[in-house]
Amino acid sequence: MVNVKRTREKIEKNLKDYEDILKQAYKASIQNVDHFQDWIFAKFKELGMEAEEFRVAGKELKRQPAFRLTYSDPDSIAEGPKNIVGYLNKAATDGILLYAHADKKPETYEYGKRIPEVIEKDGKYFGSGIADDVSGLAAMLSAVKLFLDLGCKPEKKIVVASILGKQGGVFGTYGLMRRYGPMRAAIYMHPAESGDGLSELKTASNGLIEFDLRVTGKHPDSTEVHQSIFSTTAVSAVDKLCYVHGELQKWAAEQSRKYHHDALHSLAGQSFALTAGKINCGEENETFEIPVKGSMKGTLAFSPKATLEVVRKELEEKVEQIKKADPWLSQGNLSLTYGDRIGEAAESDLNSGFIVDSVEVISAFTGKAPKFFYGHSMSDIRYPLLDWKAEAAYGIGPLAGNLGEESEWVDKEEYLLSIAILTEIMNRVAG
Repeated sequence: MVNVKRTREKIEKNLKDYEDILKQAYKASIQNVDHFQDWIFAKFKELGMEAEEFRVAGKELKRQPAFRLTYSDPDSIAEGPKNIVGYLNKAATDGILLYAHADKKPETYEYGKRIPEVIEKDGKYFGSGIADDVSGLAAMLSAVKLFLDLGCKPEKKIVVASILGKQGGVFGTYGLMRRYGPMRAAIYMHPAESGDGLSELKTASNGLIEFDLRVTGKHPDSTEVHQSIFSTTAVSAVDKLCYVHGELQKWAAEQSRKYHHDALHSLAGQSFALTAGKINCGEENETFEIPVKGSMKGTLAFSPKATLEVVRKELEEKVEQIKKADPWLSQGNLSLTYGDRIGEAAESDLNSGFIVDSVEVISAFTGKAPKFFYGHSMSDIRYPLLDWKAEAAYGIGPLAGNLGEESEWVDKEEYLLSIAILTEIMNRVAG
């Protein structure tokens, strides 16, 4: 039974304490990541938790697929920034992980100079990076405090981690999985990208492949600079990229049927998709010149019914088929390389006890059952699902807006509710 009344009363009685944690977290976050992590470490100790830090060495990145382009020489990277981990009942063998990311967009530090304190207005807390993801970390700290203030004692392990996440997850969440666990359940405290706050759980992470297709064309057989009339003897990079894009879109439609996922299809109308985000041709050309170099950069998203290994192989095979079917491209004039955003797909078991319990707790505090969101790709929830084989992991966070902007905000009521929800779920899993 969820004791909503007791928990709400405790939060209301000690509201200033929980608001102070958020305000202190925000002030620490606008300095730099290491300063913020030092503050987190001290807060863990203040709460009576065991605490430690770890850093991921560059050479470790070679064991995973993401950001291999940016970190093309991982051996030259000694280590990334610090990650902080706190424990209750460290000796236990199983329990729950709560995690959120400490890194923020670079511009939010500049915004922080103009907004050095949390601003409360119209039922919202404002501050640069407060939603993404200062509030996630502050809510976890507050939940641990509330858990202990309510007299709860963990019989299982509770791990709370402040890590480098999102694109920096290869230096944070990835390393966390390699050093800790496994545990059967995990909660990623992060605002829901779709904007529905506590009314949804992010229970899946679609796979993603960032690609770069490059085409080489041919100038016309003429010395005339106005080339359009001679186009029959030229090979336009634009035309060839349009051809390649069309063939790949037909293939993606077939793949969507092959890897059909009911929930994802209901949400997005497809289970597999390929989009071209950047097409560049003829940047150095005059408009009357036929472009002979072009590139198409984009992403391929796939449902948890597929795997990264298989989809990459199928993409490469399809590109080879396209090359062989075209006399010009078959002469080595089409190439495929990969970008940074490469991630496996994963999803939680919705019938697991952890999901069932979580839905009950969230419903008790918010008054309605959350829906399950399947639209996100490369979410950090994939790590415990893939690396720990956790029965369930999900992302949740209070209603928030203007993420990454100077006017970033988080809803006050939902923020306080998130503390209550985390506390009750910790008690269910580990209490």
